[in-house]
Amino acid sequence: MKKLTRRDFLRTSALVAGTALTTPIIASDFPKADDDYKALVCVLLEGGADSFNMLVPKHNHKAYRDYRAVRKGLALAKESLLDLRNTAYALHPNMKKMQRLYNSKEMAIVANVGVLTSPINGSEIEAIRAGKATVELPDSLFCHVSQQEAWMSVEKDIGWAAKFSDMQKHPLTNISLGGQNPLQSGGEIESLIAYDEIFGVLNDPKGITKKVRTKYINSYFDLSDKEMRLAKQLETVAKFIAMRKELGAPKRQVFFVKDSGWDTHDHILGVGREKMDLGHKVAMLDSALGEFKRVLKQLGVYEKVTTFTVSEFGRTLKSYTNRGSDHGWGGIAFVFGGAVKGGIYGKMPTFSTKEHEMLANSAIVPTTSARSYMATMFEWLSNGEFSNGKSLPIFS
Repeated sequence: MKKLTRRDFLRTSALVAGTALTTPIIASDFPKADDDYKALVCVLLEGGADSFNMLVPKHNHKAYRDYRAVRKGLALAKESLLDLRNTAYALHPNMKKMQRLYNSKEMAIVANVGVLTSPINGSEIEAIRAGKATVELPDSLFCHVSQQEAWMSVEKDIGWAAKFSDMQKHPLTNISLGGQNPLQSGGEIESLIAYDEIFGVLNDPKGITKKVRTKYINSYFDLSDKEMRLAKQLETVAKFIAMRKELGAPKRQVFFVKDSGWDTHDHILGVGREKMDLGHKVAMLDSALGEFKRVLKQLGVYEKVTTFTVSEFGRTLKSYTNRGSDHGWGGIAFVFGGAVKGGIYGKMPTFSTKEHEMLANSAIVPTTSARSYMATMFEWLSNGEFSNGKSLPIFS
C-alpha cells in the first residue's frame, strides 16, 4: 500500500476539515493495539489555568449573575458560551472540539480540584479569611513550583508515575516530551526525557527518540501554526505509542507533555490574537486535544489511552487590573478517552462572594483533592492495583 506523505495528508485534511478521516491508510501502517495495553497522557497547563472561564454557569440565572458580579470585566458573554448537554454549565467559546467530546460522553470534567491537606468547611474558610486558620493549609499555596510538586507527588520527593514505574520495573514506562517534571521524578528507574524545550533530547542512550523520528518522519498533525508546541508533543506521544512493540515498551505507560503560558495576569478575554492571552491558550489546547483524539482513533488505541490535564492552581475570581487574574487555588480539570464516563464530577462553586467558598483574595477553596484525582488516573492504569487516595467514578 502506498505510504501517505505529509502533502497528501494535508490535502486530504483540507477536504474533510472538521471531521475525522475515514481512510484506513494511516492506521494500516501501525500495529494493532495490545488487548492489555493502557497509557496515561498527563497534560500540564503550566502557570495556573484560569479554568473558571473555561467552564461557566450559563443556564442558571443566579449562578451566571454571581459569576458576572465577581469576575466583572473578566466575565464571558453568556451568548458566546458553548452549551454542554444535560447541564447548566457551558464551555469557553474556543473549546468547540472539547464541547463535542463532552456531548458525546467521552470527556469528564472534574469541578473545583486542587491541593488539599484535609477537607475544609465553611466555618474553617471564615477563620482563614480572618487570619485565624484552624486547619492545616498546603505549604507555599500560591507558589508555582511547590504546587506542581504537590499535585504530582504521591509521596515526598517521588512522583505518582515514578512510583508506578518502580512497580513495573521497566525503563520505558515513563516518557516525557515536556522535560523534567515532578510526576516522573524520584524513582529508582530513570524516565526517558525524549524532549525538553530548553535542553533538547536528554537521557536517550539507546537513541529511541531518533528511531521514532526516523521511522515516522511524516507528521500526522496539521502543524501549520508553528506555535503549536503542545500539538507537536502529542504527535510524538502518538508515534511512541505506535512504535511500542518495536521499542519493546511495556503494556503500561505514562506520557508527560507541557504547555506553558497559562499564568494569565493579563489578557483573560483575548480571542486568540495575542499569544499569551487565555483565548489563544484555550484555542490551542482545544485544537491539540481534538487532533490527538483523531489520531488515537486511527491507531486503534483510543479506548486504551486516557488524557488528563493538571495545573498547579486555578486563578482568583476577582481581577486587580480588570484584564487578568492572580494565583488562586481550586480549578477545573479535564479527562478524555474511550474509557471515560462523561459528565461533571465534584461540586462547582456558586461564585457568590456571600458564600463561604473563597479566600479573601477570591481564590476558590477546592472541594475535590488533587490526590483523589491523581489516584483515579493511576487506579485505572493499574486495573485497581495502584492507588493512594479516594478515587472518582469517571471510568466506565
